[in-house]
Amino acid sequence: MRHSWMRGAFLALAASGLSACLGGIEVPIPDIANPFGMQTPARQVTVSAPTSKSEASAVAGHRSTRVASASFDRDALMIADCYTVDPYKPIRIAKPAPGAPGNAAAYLGQWGGGAWDGRVCHDLWVMEVSADGKVLMFDAHGPGYRQDATGFLRRGEITPDGRIRVRKGGAMVTYWIEDGVLYGERLSGQQLHRIMMRKKS
Repeated sequence: MRHSWMRGAFLALAASGLSACLGGIEVPIPDIANPFGMQTPARQVTVSAPTSKSEASAVAGHRSTRVASASFDRDALMIADCYTVDPYKPIRIAKPAPGAPGNAAAYLGQWGGGAWDGRVCHDLWVMEVSADGKVLMFDAHGPGYRQDATGFLRRGEITPDGRIRVRKGGAMVTYWIEDGVLYGERLSGQQLHRIMMRKKS
């Protein structure tokens, strides 16, 4: 249920985040080990590179490691009514810059309807992709686990493997698209969090 006072707080927060976006300023976040304040530890994982050509697939001129769908629980990670913040102004999505990576257009737009580990709602607006693959995005999270809703301007990049990578405090977050779904992994130390989202606009 959305309480009016909560929505007011979210609107104010989103407005300040958008002001930062429009001003071209990157907003820093604290370097914290457990970004979501989860009460139970995330599953311990070991991240390794692909070991055979069959583990990689071409994506618009790039190489992208294809993750087995079994490692992502669609029913748990995709939540249609997940809510983060209401932006004070519409977020403008630019066309890819001339010379931008071939899969830039697929990333541009608003992604949502998902929650990190099925717990913390997440919306991502991929706003701009430059010729050198630099990405400007607006990153929003809903409230939960002792944290308020947040909205930040982020700067990442599309790497040679066709993925978006962006550092969020002490964590590295990677996004990629498979079959119209945006997958995400957030790695902080040995804690791995996952999400799946669909394009909203």
